[in-house]
Amino acid sequence: MSIDQAVYETLGQYAGLSALVGARIYPEVAPQDVARPYVVWQEISRTPEGDLDGTVSSSGLENVHVQVTCWATTRLSADAVRAQARLAMEAATQFKAFASALRSLGYESDTKLHGAQADFSIWWRS
Repeated sequence: MSIDQAVYETLGQYAGLSALVGARIYPEVAPQDVARPYVVWQEISRTPEGDLDGTVSSSGLENVHVQVTCWATTRLSADAVRAQARLAMEAATQFKAFASALRSLGYESDTKLHGAQADFSIWWRS
């Protein structure tokens, strides 16, 4: 299983998040005119764990940074979706995730949506 599959399953199978967004969880970009609220996530960076001799560890351990962005018609709704996404990621069993930043994206006048974002540092064994 890839980290992409693990993140998608983790978000999609968390009851609190599913109650708010259903199956509207997308890698990188959501389809145009998708119902609100919804979640978009993407991998930001990946660092393989190194051995003391400077080579990549044979353990397959990596630190992956993932950004989860939640879009909704109100700020409170966007914040509620982000809170459930955070709970989902921190409860994951396929990897260990820690929220490293939480931010409000404010109101986007083009889409008329409010955004809330969470960055995660994930320890993952490939």
